[in-house]
Amino acid sequence: MMGTRRAGAAALPLGRTTAVATALLLVVAFLGVLPVGSAAPAAAPPTASPRASVAEPSVLAITQSPSRILEQDNMTVAVELTDTSAVKLVWFTFCQLSSALCYLPVVVMTAEGNGWYTGSTYAMSAYSGMNVSIRAGYNITVQLQNDSNFTEPHLPNAFPGLTVAVSISGEYLYQMQVSPNVYDLQGTIDYAGTSTPIDGANVSLDPGHLSTTTSASGGYEFDNLTNGSYTLNISKGDYRATNVSVAIDGGNVVKDLSVSNSTVVGVGSPGPTTANPSFFATTTGHAVLAGAVVVIVVVAVIVLLLRRRPPGAASPAPAAVPSPTPSEPSPPTP
Repeated sequence: MMGTRRAGAAALPLGRTTAVATALLLVVAFLGVLPVGSAAPAAAPPTASPRASVAEPSVLAITQSPSRILEQDNMTVAVELTDTSAVKLVWFTFCQLSSALCYLPVVVMTAEGNGWYTGSTYAMSAYSGMNVSIRAGYNITVQLQNDSNFTEPHLPNAFPGLTVAVSISGEYLYQMQVSPNVYDLQGTIDYAGTSTPIDGANVSLDPGHLSTTTSASGGYEFDNLTNGSYTLNISKGDYRATNVSVAIDGGNVVKDLSVSNSTVVGVGSPGPTTANPSFFATTTGHAVLAGAVVVIVVVAVIVLLLRRRPPGAASPAPAAVPSPTPSEPSPPTP
């Protein structure tokens, strides 16, 4: 049984209703709200807007300290820019040249004012593989507020105080190299027995051909010495030059010395050293010296005795010797 129509409601014939619904679906499909025959797609990502244009600063200076980097040193890099208003971040990356090895974390540089940014590494010994004579380098990246960036170095090199090298991966880096650790040798020199400091003594060190003189307090010092064995040479006026062996082995050395005219006695590391004694300080030397004194005394006594004769006294005349009398011939015997 057919249902009763509600008063005032307009009904569309089935064919006409179907045609209207189809038309509506086509309109919706055309507008892209609900594509016909497919599921609703995921929302498309927003289109990135182009980067805002910013003025790229110029690099005025780049410095590295120390210029000679030792195993225990950390390296400090500084860069000066013309304008930092568009700068977002500055950092440098530290890598080996002969292998594809770069160290993390990268060194984020701190704004110091007046266009300068600085950053420092850890001690070279903290980086695995950064041994003595390993060739390494670094490059500096400047990131701008619009997230664009540029990197130094580039060719041609604008900073003659720095050397540009190419890493195994083809990147330009400012070259650096690790040098051996260095240590100090110092001490005082005084007179044996009196502890009076020796001022102005000549002190030299080999190998290295280094030399210095002692201060008023007897002090001397040599610095920047690598591990190894050295010879300390000491001389002063009439004192015979004396040689003392010293070893540098992973630390600073204090070597105090007491000097006499025959010996040098060490009081510090690595231990006392005695010089060869003078010939006249030996038993044989004593005997020779005593004999010489006796000869001198005897000669002096003889000279004095000869000088005690009264002046002008004539020498005694020699005794007369009678001439022999010639014998007379005997008369002939009859």
